Amino acid sequence: MRFAILGLGLVMACTSPPPRFVGETPQVVSVGRNVFDVYLEPDQAFLVRTNRRAVPDAASVFAAAAVAAEQASGCVAQAGKVTGDQAMIRVPLRCG
Repeated sequence: MRFAILGLGLVMACTSPPPRFVGETPQVVSVGRNVFDVYLEPDQAFLVRTNRRAVPDAASVFAAAAVAAEQASGCVAQAGKVTGDQAMIRVPLRCG
């Protein structure tokens, strides 16, 4: 029973936003086989990939995250400066 509760906690933690976005409602954006919760700030987007995929490669997830950030913000993603991992991604934005 303890392992089931621990496992559930780990799964929930994987789809949690960064602490400063707790309580905010994200925009949900799908790009290809990826679904992201998108949280916006004036010059960057934070994305949490919420769908399950067996070990997706970071490059394809980063590319999809950049597209999702552009769709959610209306800004241009600085694709060469995307950071994070396959679950949580930060995309710098150039707006205006």
